[in-house]
Amino acid sequence: MAVVCSNKMRELARLLLELKKTSHENLELADALNPTMFDKVVECAKRIGGYNPETKTYSAPSISAHIGTSLKQASDLLIRLIMKEDSSIKCTNKEEQLKNVKRFRELVTTQWTAEISSLAFKDMNEKRWQKPVAVDRRDK
Repeated sequence: MAVVCSNKMRELARLLLELKKTSHENLELADALNPTMFDKVVECAKRIGGYNPETKTYSAPSISAHIGTSLKQASDLLIRLIMKEDSSIKCTNKEEQLKNVKRFRELVTTQWTAEISSLAFKDMNEKRWQKPVAVDRRDK
């Protein structure tokens, strides 16, 4: 369980670093879980996975697909913390932030497959088929 958690944190940290690099802002993960940031998040997830728009392939397709799941889980956690009015969440307008996080999660749920996952999984399957199979040629 700890390995899964640390992998998800690492994925989201890489995404956040990429977002900071492209937007030149000091963002927190909660800032990224906003529907206005969705296109930037998709772009950064593609970049992390090594997406090449010319060949429409990824160098690491699984990470781009996994980021979508991590974003859903992070959104669920943030929704829960906002609703509980947790002191760790800086929130001036609770209802507005709650609405934005829910909308972001809905975008990830409905659009991530079209934007990233379908092409990433297609790319993974094609790469799997292209791998040479080792054959034991020793005479018995």
